[in-house]
Amino acid sequence: MMSEQSEMFQRQLFICDDDAKEVEIINLNTSENINIMSKSGYFQAKIEWMNASNENPILKVSVPLDVSVTESVAMFKILMSDNLPLCEELLEVAPIKSLVIFFDFFLVESWKTILDDFFLEELNNGKIQSFRGCIDYVYNLYRINRKGSWFEVFQDMYRIDFLTFIDEKNDSLLKPNDLKKKMRDIHRYKEYKKSIIVTCCKVCNRNIHYRFDKSNVINYISRTPCCHQILHRHCVSVYLFHKRHPQVYCTYCQTPIRNGMPDIAEETLHSCLLRQKLRREVNVDDSPLTFPMLDYDGPSFPLFFKPAI
Repeated sequence: MMSEQSEMFQRQLFICDDDAKEVEIINLNTSENINIMSKSGYFQAKIEWMNASNENPILKVSVPLDVSVTESVAMFKILMSDNLPLCEELLEVAPIKSLVIFFDFFLVESWKTILDDFFLEELNNGKIQSFRGCIDYVYNLYRINRKGSWFEVFQDMYRIDFLTFIDEKNDSLLKPNDLKKKMRDIHRYKEYKKSIIVTCCKVCNRNIHYRFDKSNVINYISRTPCCHQILHRHCVSVYLFHKRHPQVYCTYCQTPIRNGMPDIAEETLHSCLLRQKLRREVNVDDSPLTFPMLDYDGPSFPLFFKPAI
């Protein structure tokens, strides 16, 4: 009977809290014993010492403070497995605070790489729902003095000094909601800037800012009837009549404009090629037959040119 039990497991892991009120016993077979030694510097040193001293194969372990026996058992089973888990699997086992304390206490170096890579990727991808988890993770690293380069990450990505959200008199006090709100606001602003296009109006030589995903841009910008380039609404009259002559030349592509419409009969090869290039850049048909006509109705000149059909 004893020989059968020895084949089933090589060592017993006796897990308890400081008061020994909660106790769990895990039987380790040979493979699990090797896995837990390879992943934990604490167990590697302890088991090697026990083997050298021929001590009882029962390995007694007191779990660290703020980590329950139940959570510890779940994390011990992760150490006993053959492969490293995904970060999502770790976060399902225990809260971030318990993960950081447990793995740091038992000298498991691989845990930090897994969590670092996960949260860094979440921040790079702008996962707002992961902001709180990342804040908790970095704060718990700070409490055990293992923050690494995370403060620099917050500074580079969000221009935020993490320490300003920690109480100077009491390191156990953090303002996570304020920090999350600050991160969210900065992230939203960065996303908003991505949707802003900046171009130059060649009539007044000033920048034009507009959102490419909004249809109401016609309220403050217009497009040339030849090469479909953007200019200010208030610059349209100057664009067409600045020489007080019925025929002017587009300031973008040099196509002749007569009475508000392209006059391709008198254009040069240079203006033709340049116009086609500019129209391709804004995904407009190259054919001169699709030039838009201006709707001129009344004494005031229209401020918006209809797009080509």
